Amino acid sequence: MKEWLQGLSGRTVTIVFTVLFIIPFAMALVPPLYLWGSSAKSGAVILGQPVSMWYWNIDALLIFFLMWALYGVQTVRKENEEHVEHTPKQGGQ
Repeated sequence: MKEWLQGLSGRTVTIVFTVLFIIPFAMALVPPLYLWGSSAKSGAVILGQPVSMWYWNIDALLIFFLMWALYGVQTVRKENEEHVEHTPKQGGQ
């Protein structure tokens, strides 16, 4: 799996994650999707929480896990390593 991820072009990774990020952001920013997904008119309750709250919680979790997956892919591809050289201070300064 690591070899496969390292073999992908940076453009492919960017396109895939851009498309995946558009979905939860559209869920959050497009009101018709919110009204459809939250069944706001029905007032349904799941585990003591209105469906509209579940909608926002799931949307936030989806964004969190996408960011976590992107970080993992960038770690495997060694794209998020720091290239800063740390030089010790001389003379106690």
